[in-house]
Amino acid sequence: ITNPQIHPKLYSIPIIFRSTNGFVQQSLDFAFQDEVKTLMLCEGLVYYINRFLKTRNFLNDHSKEALTSYSTVAPKNHGHSLLERLKRVFVPAVMDNNNINVVSFQNRYFANSDYDTLTEINLTDLETIGDFKFHDDNTSSKVFMSSAHPCIDDDTGEVFNFITDFGLNTYFRIIRLDVKTGKKTELARIKRKTAVIMHSAALTPNYFVLIECPLEAPLWELIKVRLHYQLFFDALKWRPELDSKFHLVNRKTGEVTTVPTGAFYFYHTINAFEDKGKVVVDVCSQNDVDFKSSIDIDNLLVNGVKPDCNSYPTRFEVDLSRKEVKKRRYADTILEMPQFANQTHACKDYRYVYGLGLNPATPKDIYNQIIKLDKLTGGTKTWYEEGMYPEEPFFVKKPVGKTEDDGALLSVVRDLSRKTSFLLVLDAISFEELGRSEIPHLIPSGFHGNFFPANSIEDFEQHTVGLFRKEGFELKEVSPDLIYHQNKV
Repeated sequence: ITNPQIHPKLYSIPIIFRSTNGFVQQSLDFAFQDEVKTLMLCEGLVYYINRFLKTRNFLNDHSKEALTSYSTVAPKNHGHSLLERLKRVFVPAVMDNNNINVVSFQNRYFANSDYDTLTEINLTDLETIGDFKFHDDNTSSKVFMSSAHPCIDDDTGEVFNFITDFGLNTYFRIIRLDVKTGKKTELARIKRKTAVIMHSAALTPNYFVLIECPLEAPLWELIKVRLHYQLFFDALKWRPELDSKFHLVNRKTGEVTTVPTGAFYFYHTINAFEDKGKVVVDVCSQNDVDFKSSIDIDNLLVNGVKPDCNSYPTRFEVDLSRKEVKKRRYADTILEMPQFANQTHACKDYRYVYGLGLNPATPKDIYNQIIKLDKLTGGTKTWYEEGMYPEEPFFVKKPVGKTEDDGALLSVVRDLSRKTSFLLVLDAISFEELGRSEIPHLIPSGFHGNFFPANSIEDFEQHTVGLFRKEGFELKEVSPDLIYHQNKV
């Protein structure tokens, strides 16, 4: 659909990668398989590709004609011998089903997840290049979990993350990554008797902020779920009687300052910065955790998310001198999959937050609207259409933008009634729709992704558009897992 409101030269040439779940049905069981898709905008045209990652998980699952990675229903285990069960416990499993996010370091592109692996992909055709090889100076064979949201400082070129060593005692290892050499340097190590599950962290100019919430994964429970072919989620125990803790790790010295506060849980941080001796961390905070109901599609369609499991934008001010935390919810609107103008305001104070929410008229639905929140005034703007389900929105700043919110907001929206999807483009200031580009099939629901600008139109033409021209632009199945499509927006 051509829309005259969009100037073809308005934005730098963007590449959007989104890591999604290949939603594969086997009988009544569902499994998540790692897939990447890209929507590319150039000269007012939208190009779309999707492809499964050829990870070890993917190849192993297909060789067995069974998809079990990230399954929401426990795999069938009848008839397995005790030896086979013990092998599941003591032989490390392959954990490279990187279906959560896509990140870029040094002009290289990687799919990742909450495991300590990265799968490199080719920018042109999404072919799998292979595992990113780390060169660790403190490698542990027990390394199991990490975060799909590494903290990247564009000013210094540093990348920070945490990885979790499970054992009789659990250690959270704070890692600084040198992307050029692949070397992971351990900056700090935090000990805890029982492991807890964390999905993201935060970064300020002087601190890496690890937020420990009491969603525990006891070692015995982890062994039990492996032994009895249960789901990983079955091992998790929510302990609201325990404190949450902010671990502030000095980026230069590795010194750790720990400040406790009341129990809460979160999946995603929004942003963090420093203000007058305090570390300010904004997160999408919730009071309760119930994985069972949250992954049960039938339950969600009938009952929606439990009220206490909904996330709200919340500010935590950590006073390092007094060792205390002040908590304040700055909007009474449900917000998840948060985004902000990270190109200009990462690790700095900021005003606007974008994300997914729930329309008040449909309290038992799942996330069905896009929200813009003004933290200064408390005002909100929303995009909502009945029967439409948007995904995580991406803010793209206008190159000549004069204000923090001067740019576009991009989201892939699912139209379940038509069983199709489209790329939605909103004016990030007014939230007026600038245009949409239809995809002639339903793109499966995804988790996260990123916006990556090409260096130039010539670079885009050379590396991507030529591939489409070779294939003739029309919808065409080139291989069982690769689809090309071109449309106008």
